[in-house]
Amino acid sequence: MSLVEADQAEESHEEIHAPRDVWTARIALSIYAFFLILLAGIGFFTLFYVVFLVSFLALVMHIDKLETFKIINTLNLKKKMVLIFIIALLTRLVMLVQDQIITDDILNYVLRGEMMLDGRIPYVDFYGGSKPPLHNLVLLMVSGAFGAGEVQFRVVFSIIDAMIAVLILFLSENNRGSRLLLSAALLYALCPIGVITIGLSGHFDPVPVIAVVLSTIFLISRRHRLSSLFLGLGLALKLFGAVLLPYYVWKTKTFKKRALYVLLFTIPMGLSLLGLFILSPDGPGFYLSETSGWGGWWSFTHLITFALGSDYIGDMKVSWILMGIFLLLILAMYMSIWRNRDEEERMILLWYQVVVFISVAYLGLMVLDGWAQTDAGIYILPAYLIFVIYAVAMRLALYKYWESIFPRKLSGGRTERILIITSLAIILFCFGLPNYAPWYIIWFLPFLLAVRTKSIRFTLLFLLVWHIMGKGVSIFPGLPPIG
Repeated sequence: MSLVEADQAEESHEEIHAPRDVWTARIALSIYAFFLILLAGIGFFTLFYVVFLVSFLALVMHIDKLETFKIINTLNLKKKMVLIFIIALLTRLVMLVQDQIITDDILNYVLRGEMMLDGRIPYVDFYGGSKPPLHNLVLLMVSGAFGAGEVQFRVVFSIIDAMIAVLILFLSENNRGSRLLLSAALLYALCPIGVITIGLSGHFDPVPVIAVVLSTIFLISRRHRLSSLFLGLGLALKLFGAVLLPYYVWKTKTFKKRALYVLLFTIPMGLSLLGLFILSPDGPGFYLSETSGWGGWWSFTHLITFALGSDYIGDMKVSWILMGIFLLLILAMYMSIWRNRDEEERMILLWYQVVVFISVAYLGLMVLDGWAQTDAGIYILPAYLIFVIYAVAMRLALYKYWESIFPRKLSGGRTERILIITSLAIILFCFGLPNYAPWYIIWFLPFLLAVRTKSIRFTLLFLLVWHIMGKGVSIFPGLPPIG
């Protein structure tokens, strides 16, 4: 059965779905809209965000049951694109009503923008952050065009994030704008992580993500030169795109082409470093010294450093050891797929299982890590008990729902394999980072939402790091902030 026929079969099946599913979708959307208004009108509070998030997760399961979805699905591709862009943009820009931010990142963007407008050079005249030079160039471009202000960054990055939602419609070789991709695009447009971290906090992440999404679209379309170039652009904006390069290179069969694609991949980073060198010969050296590692939280690194009471094991930083381990896991995944080309699907399903087990372990261990961050001291025993209960519950759940969680085959072909491998590689990379902030989900969310195999898509979505964001945020209006 072709992908088009599969979409038509799903649409026919949707007509006879249970009325309960329709009402679940309606209620979830109503709650989502209500708490979006509360977050915009009153402010970011933990209870509001939790309900907002839960309503979205209900939509993940039932969005295609909505009458609105069926109407949008009847539109042509251009109209779908416009409507998705408007929905994504409005859900983010409505947060401009609030001045509250939940991280300091945007304050750094404003400060760096002002400094660069004053003629100072990043990494040389001021701390440029651990991001590549092109990251700061984007901040300079936005500041030069619109001014270095919080609102300006929030609007520009919201527009780029809304464009990502539109591009999800093209994550297919022959079936652009399909029913599945439409639901994926709408879910990305409504995702609370994007609404809060981009619309409210103005995070930079959509900029590198849009480059990696374009790169994947070109890879699916077999336009390998453009694919490599845009992947390199993603690297020059933020480093996570580099973990996909080995897979991209493997997709080509001759050494000459591989060398060409690696060269194209390095051009954006090379040009940005060259530009920094022209501004100051010491610039690249200062940049490299600022990427030597950073403190950890909500991560395997933080848990281990807390247990050891040190950031080092011998002369090696724990953060570098963990990043090395997970990079080796990614390479092991690629190698196992390369060496078993005739059984590529089986190997992908195997590594999907590995990621599920790591995700389950991660979420359980973060109970201990969260307790550690509260300076609980000798009172950490309740956290161990909770962890044991969690471990038993997850063991029983995996045993009971094994067939539902772990499929025996994939629902699609080449495109499906690309999307799954891309998702798994970036997820593994996130686990290796010293910090696993919730907005890192944006790095792989477009690809995961577009995965056709339902058990893989839903399982990984529900195992994501949906932890509550913000420091010093109150649970409810009128209550004191949580430390």
